[in-house]
Amino acid sequence: MPDPDPDGTVSRYEVFFINDGLTPALFTSAFFLRDVLEERVNGKLEPKSFRSLGVLLFDQLNDAPSFELECWPVTKAGTGSRFFRDLKVKPSQFFKNVRTAPLLNKQAHCFQIFENLNPPAKQEKKEDLRAYTKANTQQNKVEEEAYGDWRDTLPGVKEYADFVNEIDLHIERLTDRHAKLSNAEILRIQMNHFETFLNKAVRLGVPSVFIIHGVGKGVLKDAVAQRLRQHANVKEYRNEYHPKYGWGATEVIFSD
Repeated sequence: MPDPDPDGTVSRYEVFFINDGLTPALFTSAFFLRDVLEERVNGKLEPKSFRSLGVLLFDQLNDAPSFELECWPVTKAGTGSRFFRDLKVKPSQFFKNVRTAPLLNKQAHCFQIFENLNPPAKQEKKEDLRAYTKANTQQNKVEEEAYGDWRDTLPGVKEYADFVNEIDLHIERLTDRHAKLSNAEILRIQMNHFETFLNKAVRLGVPSVFIIHGVGKGVLKDAVAQRLRQHANVKEYRNEYHPKYGWGATEVIFSD
């Protein structure tokens, strides 16, 4: 949405993620300029609500801006299937897509990300219902064999099972375009990845994770520790010698 300067010119746009449907959803947004991660935002969107994802500058429209957006609808049974969209913002499309934004009720540059997060309607025909039941019975059998009792006790069972409980924050592990980055830019990218990983671990309910930050001068380790001290879901964290990581990792224990 345009954020005009006092003289009426527009040099910046505030970016909003709007849920104008009836289904709540968890989401992750990653903002890139020329394939370099600039900012990441995670949270929950209630029905008929919106969330600010940050600011897009007018000059950045020439830097190949893009947003990677992920959503998981929230139902009574837990989190639903993942929705994903890689939105590349092209100036030619950006200036054409102007209309009144839902809920904001102001003129904005609008892009529809996901058409519908609502669960599919119930089948009415008996033939369709039998086919639906048969397909789900087979799927349940596969899940039971693969995951045992987890299927009924955890949201996003496969996502939980596939989750790796460590993240390596060395910059070369996070981006191929790190050679010309300043120290401040490197730290920002590292902390964005750290925040996303931490939020996912909390959402999935894993008991503990390892944050690999290396030893070095301790700048990244201190930044990680400061964030962990403030996190409501962190029970304790410790940077002790570990046979796998040495002194270069912090173990994080989450609250029950």
